[in-house]
Amino acid sequence: MQPYLIYLSLSGNNLSGEIPTSIGNMLGLHVLDLSRNNLDGVIPGNLHNLTYLMALDLKTNSLSGTIPPSIGSLQRLQSLHLSNNMLSGAMPSSLQNCSYLEMLDLGDNFLDGSIPIWLTSKIPALIVLRLRSNMFAGQIPPQLSNLSSLQVVDLADNNLEGHIPLSFGDFKGMSRTQMVNKYLLFGFYRASYYEEQLTVNLNNNELVFTKTLSLLTSIDLSRNKLSGPLPQTLTKLAGLLVLDLSHNHLTGDIPEDISAMRNLISLDLSNNGFSGVIPSTMTGMSFLSHLNLSNNNFSGKIPKAGQFSTFDSSSFSGNGDLCGFPLALQCQQTDGFFVGLLGLFAVISIRKQWRVAYFKVVDAFISETSKVKNVMPRLQVNSGV
Repeated sequence: MQPYLIYLSLSGNNLSGEIPTSIGNMLGLHVLDLSRNNLDGVIPGNLHNLTYLMALDLKTNSLSGTIPPSIGSLQRLQSLHLSNNMLSGAMPSSLQNCSYLEMLDLGDNFLDGSIPIWLTSKIPALIVLRLRSNMFAGQIPPQLSNLSSLQVVDLADNNLEGHIPLSFGDFKGMSRTQMVNKYLLFGFYRASYYEEQLTVNLNNNELVFTKTLSLLTSIDLSRNKLSGPLPQTLTKLAGLLVLDLSHNHLTGDIPEDISAMRNLISLDLSNNGFSGVIPSTMTGMSFLSHLNLSNNNFSGKIPKAGQFSTFDSSSFSGNGDLCGFPLALQCQQTDGFFVGLLGLFAVISIRKQWRVAYFKVVDAFISETSKVKNVMPRLQVNSGV
């Protein structure tokens, strides 16, 4: 092994067998990427020797066992990807020693226990928390809102219960100002030779975000056992792009001022027990390209103007007391042809495809800019660590 090697990537090479413990002798490594292979066995405990490691990516393998507590010795670690393996057990408390972590992706494993409260105080720089598709149980810690840089919260497909914390409306990293500043000042690159990426479930599709990851703000709490209302405090998240609360046991009305979430491009409240009328203010959410309110108890007339002219019946199906376009059941009183026509012209310039393609356009633009300038932000490690 090369003791002075800084970067090692063997991603996507169909490698099999166990991770050799000799990797722990590569003391100068900053980045170790063994993702997307067929590696099995356990994560070597002697990785703690890699004291300069900033990014560890072992996702999409067949690794088993628990997350070794020794990973907590990697105090310079900023990015940890262990998703899509067969890891089990609780999240090791030693991870709280990785106080510079920005990316924590442990999704698609068999991890259990509760979401530890120490995340909220010991890892203050966290930007992405992805714990989806595990077996975490208990309530969502309301203290998560103390993480001022948090932009992606993905806790979907677990066994979480209780109410959505009212404090979720206090995520500073999901305000528009914070989102833009994070992109301009820091970007989301780890180094000129390592590009950060994250798989996000959006509208039942898996999208991989790379250069536009710093622009993403998302809360996904779908497929849990959450109950109670949709907190009105969430409407304070003016910079939120994606909100998915589907497949829970949530009840009550949609808050009238939900339109304050003016940057939402995707809203999924399907398969819950929501009731009442759909607020007419939602027609002013001009960036909304995906809406799913199906399989609830909504009633009354579907608002007709603005973006609502672009949604088909699947967005509203399974609500027996809803009526109006685009459902077959028409209301007794209609607003006339011209209202619908004006709504159609109002949204014609912001078609759904444009917003889906937006991130791809930005990706291409950043790539070309990087080629011209030949400059890319590098990892920043605080001195004294």
